[in-house]
Amino acid sequence: MHEISNLRQIRLLASPLRQGIMDALEASDAKSAKELARILGYAPDAVYHHLRLLVRGGLLVSKQCSTGIGRPYAVFALHTKPSRLRYKPSDRRNAAAITKVVATMLRDASRTFARAMAQHPVVSGRRRNLWAGRCTAWLTPRELEELNRLLHSITRLMLRGSPARRSVRLYALAFALSPFGARRRSPES
Repeated sequence: MHEISNLRQIRLLASPLRQGIMDALEASDAKSAKELARILGYAPDAVYHHLRLLVRGGLLVSKQCSTGIGRPYAVFALHTKPSRLRYKPSDRRNAAAITKVVATMLRDASRTFARAMAQHPVVSGRRRNLWAGRCTAWLTPRELEELNRLLHSITRLMLRGSPARRSVRLYALAFALSPFGARRRSPES
């Protein structure tokens, strides 16, 4: 697994569209700007601008393809799959950049949820496709380990999907696990 630790690259991901591009490419093979625009619901011109930024930033690679007729076109893929952000809580700049990316993720999750709510989602049963919640619990270190194993399992499930299968749809899952009531350390600590 590739860890993104470069501050410039992390800061590039503080955009919902760039995060969406990265997520869509993580869940599939290389795509053209037109294909990504269709998947993400944006105009191709807007997507292409963000693709160029991600290529320049070293997060994506681009190659020219040809259908044999007409103009060649570019397809884009992740530089390395899978990619994850590297958290360095003791590095003030890294912590600020990661926090900004997470804020963008959660804001975008809220917007995606609102759009889905307007599309008659399935909200109960085994095929439920819209769900949000928050749980607060007292966990032992062993229970925290179990929760992390389950989150890793969910992430692996999300990563093994493929757009080539029948009856598939791209889904986004956002979650944040943090100690409840976490406070800054006082200068005396």
